[in-house]
Amino acid sequence: METVRGSERKLLPVTEVLTALGMLRALRALVTLLAVGLAGQACASSGSEDQTSGHGGKGGDGGIVLGLPSSPDGGKKSGDAATDAPPPVEATIHAIDTGLIPNGTIVHVQSAILVAPIRNAGVDSVQECTFDAYLEDPSASAPAGIRVFVDVMPCVGELCSCPAVGSLPTLIDSMTTPGDTFEITGAAETYTYDAGPLEHGIFVTLLTKTGTGATIAPVVVSDPITMGTFEPGGSGYSENEGMLVTIAPPTGLAVNNVSYGTFLAGNVLFGGEYLEVEDGGLFPPDGSTWSKITGVVWTAHGGAVVPRSASDFTP
Repeated sequence: METVRGSERKLLPVTEVLTALGMLRALRALVTLLAVGLAGQACASSGSEDQTSGHGGKGGDGGIVLGLPSSPDGGKKSGDAATDAPPPVEATIHAIDTGLIPNGTIVHVQSAILVAPIRNAGVDSVQECTFDAYLEDPSASAPAGIRVFVDVMPCVGELCSCPAVGSLPTLIDSMTTPGDTFEITGAAETYTYDAGPLEHGIFVTLLTKTGTGATIAPVVVSDPITMGTFEPGGSGYSENEGMLVTIAPPTGLAVNNVSYGTFLAGNVLFGGEYLEVEDGGLFPPDGSTWSKITGVVWTAHGGAVVPRSASDFTP
């Protein structure tokens, strides 16, 4: 958006004011003549003006628009900055995850399946409540999952509180059921936390729900060599970024070294971001055993497999 800055006001000498008034009187006749011709043109063209789409709210295709117009040009005319901007680049999640898409590129991902539901990710650096989710493309080779960020509103109050999931705009709140499919437009970004592996994401500007009930099979990790890549700092996290995996060694998994928000099982690092680990509460309990644990692969903070609910733990 173009920003017009105000200029400093200056007082003109009286002589300059009078000269300017004289010039205005001289131009008045010319303006009158021109107005006659222009009036006809304006009437002829007023009926053919395109309607413009507003910012925010729902787009005509059922998508919810987050800060940008729902149509490619937002109803702008040629010569406008928004019209002259290039259209989104058609991209796959795999291309974004592997660095083939330049950082900051506006991309359009045609279809992806929700594998981890929308959650409150906290408050960002510009005091906006940030919500995120994970989506995966089942037709692509690994890595084929990605984190999507939705900044929906500024936080409020002295404590900068954010609304709970369930009170958000309708379509965003629909991102709660794994298996729903979405079409996404937004800025592709690459970043890192704590000098860990690169993480890739899309900062959403347009989100459209396109279907429900899609299935996606997790990548099963059971052999010792592959499981070794999911130890803290291992390569398995970046190689399977944003994807569902099931850790299922033949000997099962014993939970140990439980700390706030993380735990180890079979030397694989698991995260508790979806398990409501708060105030020192632990889930699952230290010493519990499981035949397999499923979760979405995060690369943040060195990487972790993050179960989404208690149903991701198989006794």
